[in-house]
Formats: sequence, C-alpha cells, structure tokens
Amino acid sequence: MESSVRNGSTVNLCATDLSKAVDKANLYALFVMLMKRNIPVKFLHLLESMIFVCYSCVKWANIQSDFFSVMYGVRQGLFWHLFYLLIISVISLKHVL
Repeated sequence: MESSVRNGSTVNLCATDLSKAVDKANLYALFVMLMKRNIPVKFLHLLESMIFVCYSCVKWANIQSDFFSVMYGVRQGLFWHLFYLLIISVISLKHVL
C-alpha cells in the first residue's frame, strides 16, 4: 500500500466492524448452520445450554446474593471470545460456500 501511495496511486480501503456479531447474531440461524455442517448434537446441546441458561450472583465484600437468571446483556469470559470466533467462521464459510 505504501508503494502505491508513493507512486501517486489512489488506495481505497473497506472495513467491516463485526465486534457486535454476538449481540446481533440470530443464534437459532447459527444453530441451523452448524447442524448443516454435521456438528455433533451433543455439542450443540452443550452450546445451547451455555448460551441460553445463564445465572449469576453479586458478591460484595463477604456477602453473596442469591443466583438470578441473566437474560440480556453481553456475556463475558473465554467462552464468549471463542463463540465470537465461531460466528465469524460460520459467516465466512457461508459466503465462501
């Protein structure tokens, strides 16, 4: 790119921000895509449980609240980073195949 600019050529760049992919993804459509790629059903059940069955609690000093269901918001942790990569790979494969 630098050599193109030095030679006086125009350089065009297009970028897509997929950072909200987990928030905006149709998770049921993702599961259908995974099923079409013959992902084992046991793995899909595990994935479904990790996505849709989420509980949390609040700990402050030495006091912990009761657990409550988390239905909205962005989940945190390593799993969600891996899940993000899974969504991106499915999106990429969809456009390639």
